[in-house]
Amino acid sequence: MPAPKRKRDRGSRPKIASAVILTAGALVARELVKPRPNQRASLIDWEKVHRRAVRGSGQDGPTHLVFSAADLGRKYDQMLSELRPWIGEALEEPLHQEPFPTFTVLDRRGWIEVNLEMFKALVEPILKLEEMVPASILTDFGRRGISEYMGLLLGFLSRRVLGQYDPVLMAAPGVARPPSLYLVEPNIEAFEARSSVGGEQLRQWLVLHEVTHAWEFEAHPWLREHLNGLIREMIAHRLISEPSPRRLDVLRALTIGARSQWQAMSQIQAVMSLLEGFSNVMMRRVGVAHLPDYERTDAEFDRRSGKRGAAERAFFKITGLELKMQQYVQGEHFCNEVIAAGGMARLRTVWSGPEALPSLDEIRNPQNWLSRTA
Repeated sequence: MPAPKRKRDRGSRPKIASAVILTAGALVARELVKPRPNQRASLIDWEKVHRRAVRGSGQDGPTHLVFSAADLGRKYDQMLSELRPWIGEALEEPLHQEPFPTFTVLDRRGWIEVNLEMFKALVEPILKLEEMVPASILTDFGRRGISEYMGLLLGFLSRRVLGQYDPVLMAAPGVARPPSLYLVEPNIEAFEARSSVGGEQLRQWLVLHEVTHAWEFEAHPWLREHLNGLIREMIAHRLISEPSPRRLDVLRALTIGARSQWQAMSQIQAVMSLLEGFSNVMMRRVGVAHLPDYERTDAEFDRRSGKRGAAERAFFKITGLELKMQQYVQGEHFCNEVIAAGGMARLRTVWSGPEALPSLDEIRNPQNWLSRTA
């Protein structure tokens, strides 16, 4: 007599497959985070960042600036001295008597070197947390990803940045490095070659923009320390000062972040939007009053900001630069709305202290700031 047919369990195989997948996933996850004995995690590979950035800069070797950078810097300093009265006029108040930082002229590699040092100073506190994070396959992946991202971003920006003011944020104790003004000459020359604006006026425009940033910090010393405090909160600096922070708190601070970190980031974004927006407004106020080809120069800069190919637009979205550009537009809109409501004197009150700075919501809705500070 044939054996009776066993009733088929239609759900057994899927259940077995699910169990296998879950088990395998758990094993993989455990291997990813498994600590390596006697090894410390390394969160950033600075050599890789540098190599990737230089490769992305498109600059293979030394440029003509090896011989001409110092002379060009002196020319820009002379241009600044001639522009000082116009800046005070646009501010509607006398400029402080202290001199602005002198200009340093860089090529793309030089700009990368300068900004790598800035990055190192900013993330140095985070790297101290490496001692609290065990080395693992997961930290290896994180290091490769972060290093590639930073190098890619630096290389891309090294081809686009025209000028920069370094306020020396998060300087180590005892470091007396002064603030600096930079102009990236190869990018200025490339922009000049593609535009219809004369070189002298183009350079005046750039000097005005960067010197306004210098004024924002040099005339208001509290601003630097205020930003330092926000940066410390964003990178969870308090964890470093604790004698034995919980590893879970460290991992959270380095990944998804705590509420206070997100709040600090929002405030930093608001300050950066204000800094850029105010500088654009100053640049245009001086242009209207004194530069003969102001409208053409302004149009060239707007065209440069808006003229991007598909690949570049994708890069801006992926890296977050698109959001930054929008914030700068919002910052300028905020400044213009405040000026319309109460003139430059009303706008200058944003520099009276930390409590007068707009929040990110107020940057987007200037009337809220006007009501709060009335």
